[in-house]
Amino acid sequence: MIKLSIIFTIYNSHEVVKRQIKHFKRLDLPDDIEIIIMDDESNPPLETLNPHCYGVKNFCMYRTGNKAPWTQALARNQSVEKARGDLLLFTDIDHFFPRETIMACRDFDGDKMMFNRSFGVLDHNGDICTDRKTLIEYGMKKTRRLRRNRHNNSFVIKKSVYQRLGGYSKKYWENRFHRSGDSSFYTRYENGARRGKFKPSVTDHKIYVFPEANPDPLGLFHDLSRQDGPIPEDKP
Repeated sequence: MIKLSIIFTIYNSHEVVKRQIKHFKRLDLPDDIEIIIMDDESNPPLETLNPHCYGVKNFCMYRTGNKAPWTQALARNQSVEKARGDLLLFTDIDHFFPRETIMACRDFDGDKMMFNRSFGVLDHNGDICTDRKTLIEYGMKKTRRLRRNRHNNSFVIKKSVYQRLGGYSKKYWENRFHRSGDSSFYTRYENGARRGKFKPSVTDHKIYVFPEANPDPLGLFHDLSRQDGPIPEDKP
């Protein structure tokens, strides 16, 4: 029986996906945790990386079937239909987790938890590196603190609570917004918690995040621009 579903929604960033897969192999997670990758119509498809996935337990990969830009909200809603866990751990491709944080998510008995973040990188072997020299090589400013504020797009939540909230709003992909819908979902949950519908969210445990993808000196992340201007008809 699956307790926790770890969910990534990903567009391109193939090298980082390979590093995440190697990282999960090293974690050797229990059989009651699954990993779901929602491929947001990458080019080439992420399924070309399947040979790297051998040895990762309960690993699943699906495609969204939607070529419009900025469809993370759609991908997250689709992933919940696939997920077998009672708990959903949503995260982004530039975030990664130590084993103890994943196990805390697996055993979480609240309704929603967010995380403390620190800068780190996954090297080509899937190992976590946090030394400042390496972080600077990956684009971190020399004067930057190693800790970052929490972010709305990585959290663990009960599947039943996500469904009661109706998931992410359709407007974030039907109207082709640049935004992913994380702030809207966060606000709806917090409003519900204040009215007593859900337990208050908590912030606990550490996760890591790659230095900002802009600049991205190693070219690890996708290049679907967030700059102001015309929204493309579909993903490049």
